[in-house]
Amino acid sequence: MKKKEVLKVKHSQVKIGKILNNKRCPRCNSIMGKHENRWYCGKCHYTEFIKI
Repeated sequence: MKKKEVLKVKHSQVKIGKILNNKRCPRCNSIMGKHENRWYCGKCHYTEFIKI
């Protein structure tokens, strides 16, 4: 049998030559998504608002 290939994905964003790592959720330790005014965890629905 042939082995399956595994893709390794790094959780980061690239903006104009800079690499920004995404935050981890303090509740469940999964990767949080960055929106315009908040950080959001899709797994446990934890939200952190960004002060402007």
